[in-house]
Amino acid sequence: MPHRGMNRRKGDSVTMERSNNSTQGTGSFWARKAHHLAAIFVAAAIGGCSTIHATKPSPVMPSKETNRVYNSHAAGQEIEEARILIETSDPSAAIPRLLNTIQKHPGTEAAIEARYWLGMAYYKIGSYRDAAGMFGEYLRQRPQGAHAAECAERIARLTEESNAKYPTVAELDKQIEKASEEASAKPDDLPAQMQLADLLWRRGDYAKAGAVYANLVAKHPECANDAAIKGRIEFGADGKYTVLTPVEIQRRQAEADPLVVINTSGFKSGRDLFTREQRFYSVSGQILNRSAHPLNGVQVIITLYAFGTAVLDTTTVNIGQLRPGESRPFSVKFSNFDNIENVNRFECIGTFQR
Repeated sequence: MPHRGMNRRKGDSVTMERSNNSTQGTGSFWARKAHHLAAIFVAAAIGGCSTIHATKPSPVMPSKETNRVYNSHAAGQEIEEARILIETSDPSAAIPRLLNTIQKHPGTEAAIEARYWLGMAYYKIGSYRDAAGMFGEYLRQRPQGAHAAECAERIARLTEESNAKYPTVAELDKQIEKASEEASAKPDDLPAQMQLADLLWRRGDYAKAGAVYANLVAKHPECANDAAIKGRIEFGADGKYTVLTPVEIQRRQAEADPLVVINTSGFKSGRDLFTREQRFYSVSGQILNRSAHPLNGVQVIITLYAFGTAVLDTTTVNIGQLRPGESRPFSVKFSNFDNIENVNRFECIGTFQR
């Protein structure tokens, strides 16, 4: 009996010790467990363990030429939206979208496909050289691609049209030589004289072309109202004529509208010390006198707009006199608005007194 009692006491003692150890060591046990689990996750992350997945990975892949992420679905959606614009409503709006796709996903199938559609957009708006360039890029990268045959056909057609419309200098000289012989043989033949004058004009021989046109008007007064002749020579009250070369047209435009605002920019500036919000909207630029005469009392009127035609603020910068060909910078800051985010655009208008 005593032995049994002693055994029970010993058993009770052992049980109490385990209970005490369990109670006192609970915190350290779970700490060790958490540490062990953290170690497993770290090892999995470092070793590229494929058995731990929170979600299914998104279908993205690195592009071939950069470390950017390439999402084929998103890129395909961008091209599809551009295709709809090209084929239905607004090809010009598709161009920046496609250029953005090429920039975001270089070296990918989407970028190559975008080149084809970019060529189609350029073709639709009449920019044939750019179109041929994009079709050529597509062919170089995918000579057996789905659009390869069409691109080759379009390039051949565009090259033929371009050569006919924009012949080389040597080809143009041959055409002028032939037309000159024909015009000399038929001095009273109106079509022959007109063809020679047109070729000379396209060659840049404006003085010779003007002389042919003036001779035509002298022999055929009714030609004075011809649109091509009126756009290239101008007769004065004294019977003399002025050849309306590109330089002369530009000079006349400068005299008619001598003051131009160039190199403008608008930006937010000046953060508040407490709110850190930008306080000012700054506008800068240059005012240029492109005429051959001095301009007095030059001013620049800068107007700040919200959406639509709502005016937020306006101010005037006094420049003074501008000599021919002279330009001066200007810069202003606006702060008379409730919210700078309402600023939508600005306008700069130059005024002067002759």
